[in-house]
Amino acid sequence: MSSRQSSPYESRVSSSLLTIVVLGLLVVPASAQTFQSLFEFVDYHKDGAVPAEVAPAQSRDGMLYGSTDQGGAYSQGTIFRFDPSTNTHTVLHDLAGSDGLGPYGSLTLGTDGNFYGVTQSGGSGLVGVLFRVTPAGAYRVLHSFMGGSDGSYPYAPPIEATDGNLYGTTSGVLGRIATVYKYSRAGQFSTIYQFDGSAGLIPLSPLLQAQDGNLYGTANSGGAYGCGTVYKLSRTGTLLHSHSFDCGANGAYPVGALIQASDGNFYGATQHGGLPGDPYGDGVLFKLTQEGGVSAAYKFGSSSSVDGSQSNIALLQATDGNLYASTLSRGLFGQGTLFRYGLDGTYSSYYDFSQGTTQVYASSLAQHTSGVLYGTTAYWVGNNGTVFSVDIAATPFIALVRYSGRVGDTVQVLGQGLLGTTSVTINGSPAAFTAASDTFLTATVPAGATSGSVVVTTASGALTSNRDYRIVK
Repeated sequence: MSSRQSSPYESRVSSSLLTIVVLGLLVVPASAQTFQSLFEFVDYHKDGAVPAEVAPAQSRDGMLYGSTDQGGAYSQGTIFRFDPSTNTHTVLHDLAGSDGLGPYGSLTLGTDGNFYGVTQSGGSGLVGVLFRVTPAGAYRVLHSFMGGSDGSYPYAPPIEATDGNLYGTTSGVLGRIATVYKYSRAGQFSTIYQFDGSAGLIPLSPLLQAQDGNLYGTANSGGAYGCGTVYKLSRTGTLLHSHSFDCGANGAYPVGALIQASDGNFYGATQHGGLPGDPYGDGVLFKLTQEGGVSAAYKFGSSSSVDGSQSNIALLQATDGNLYASTLSRGLFGQGTLFRYGLDGTYSSYYDFSQGTTQVYASSLAQHTSGVLYGTTAYWVGNNGTVFSVDIAATPFIALVRYSGRVGDTVQVLGQGLLGTTSVTINGSPAAFTAASDTFLTATVPAGATSGSVVVTTASGALTSNRDYRIVK
């Protein structure tokens, strides 16, 4: 392996532990999508500040939940709830440092109805914690990272896999150990993989459990050329495959998570690369096949001088089939964009951020079951961030807390108008169900069910799942 390069992201981490310095926001519409700034984090100590890379997570109650990296009563960050029906914001928990400092990234809704996340530092070991928080705000530290074999400085929230366990990464910035960990249903913490550089260093993104049951992720640096990797692990921690970015035409320095799209391929973005021999280009949107091949599906800056560049967050596949995300820079005003990418290769920027003197930093996006996209921006010094929405004219649908299971398992459904449900089917097979509230119901996977869409029929019509439910043996 060649000598390791220091990535642009690592340089920012080393100096500030990923504190985002972004100052303001105006948005100029470029097409039919309707952008709205819904809430601004004005009061640093009351509201919290800098919701860094937070895609708001929908809960059983239909509300959106997230965190701020800074601010709050103790200036160490907050956990908040946002009501999309009234655009109101409520702080549920103020971090104090001893229970974690600087919650970074999104929260993960578990099948127990609680949220799981991490803080980038703080806790008894001062290098971050894994936590659980209820929708009512009851907060508990599950594990304090100590900076040894358990890892340090986690940035990405854990995922809940099909086995019910939590899996996540620690970044290992500042020369520490980077790891993949498991937190079991029984409350046992274990390290299942340590990065040695060959398969990457500084994993900043959440893991993805793919249709094959394995774990996929990106690392911001390391690999054969020092410009980061995509890696594949079994749930026991065996490295099954890794791809090293070439520091040039196929990208450099990935930050955001992978998604597995409806075509079966994986998609992600690198913050830089795109041109041969240039590790500091505008970046690429890349495609990873199930066989492990990686190619640049789209090179930022290739179609227009006002094309966005430096996308460093996760893509979202919305119910219209397109992939949505943001860029950090370029665009009409040089402050970044919101963009849409079709699986047929079409790309368009549909919003240009503008402030004139500084950058805007937009998060990954989440699609509420109303059809509307939600995200956050993080900016600092007088302006502390926003929650925003983008209406892409998508119709309401249902989302599942988990998208695979066996016959007899419980399917957890998020949506709206569910108290009027008259039937639930899984790929056409009728399933017994219980509507717990207007925004949450459960169904039982029936004998003979096969993989396919979940359809909930309500008094207002049929609601279809945004992704297929997969029956596993």
